[in-house]
Amino acid sequence: MAATVKELKDIIIDLRLDLVRKNIPGGHCPYAYYNRENPIEDCNSVGCDECKRIFMDNMR
Repeated sequence: MAATVKELKDIIIDLRLDLVRKNIPGGHCPYAYYNRENPIEDCNSVGCDECKRIFMDNMR
């Protein structure tokens, strides 16, 4: 059974995000590695895991 165009696009996006995750070492800020605007004003108000989740959601 062949995948639809939407399914193929989702697969490509997921693979790209996996590469982004692997390029950011643990404990490092993803916004330092990728030139994207950080929506979090105070980094101490959010934990690193939550910050990375927000980054990945926005990247998607």
